[in-house]
Amino acid sequence: PKEGRVRVLRGGQALGEVRLPLRGVSSPAEFGEALASALEAELGVTLPFKLYYTDEEGDTVQVNAHTELRELALSTSVTAKVMEAAADRAAIGGKRGKRGGGRFVSR
Repeated sequence: PKEGRVRVLRGGQALGEVRLPLRGVSSPAEFGEALASALEAELGVTLPFKLYYTDEEGDTVQVNAHTELRELALSTSVTAKVMEAAADRAAIGGKRGKRGGGRFVSR
């Protein structure tokens, strides 16, 4: 696929969908950082988010250090769940995408 489509949720409510070109993206961390930029530009969302995809068995899986970019690219569904309040931010415990303090939470 040439682009990834990501459904965006906040508090269980759909905020919209973002399309990301996959050209030049080489890892899930880069995908997450590109998504963070697109969320801000297209939907005005600047809060941290967690990223989930549907695997080959139909299970919803959170993106983690073992996720490969092809799993996201070939998934039937990719969802970004925007975190709500300070309590959610405390729950992430400082584990974020590779690029200095990004909003993509990888656990």
